[in-house]
Amino acid sequence: NGCYKIPADAWKQLGEARWVNLKKASFGGCYSSDTVGSDGAAVLLLALAKCAALEELDLGGCDKIPADAWKQLPQPVWPALRRSKGVPDFV
Repeated sequence: NGCYKIPADAWKQLGEARWVNLKKASFGGCYSSDTVGSDGAAVLLLALAKCAALEELDLGGCDKIPADAWKQLPQPVWPALRRSKGVPDFV
């Protein structure tokens, strides 16, 4: 980890990302109180939402992900998800 110093503009470049076969993603701590780019969380979540094969997602310690970023996700999202940290129950 240690991604809390990534600026929002860098996260926003993920807008066109396609990780079709991604099964495990770890972004724990990327959006904590020390984060400089929490505005980019929405873009990351939307990129991850395209990962139907995602089984494990670590967003532990990401308490600075804005509520609006979570609300924009299509439902249901991540049908294969078996293990997660930091993902709200309503997702």
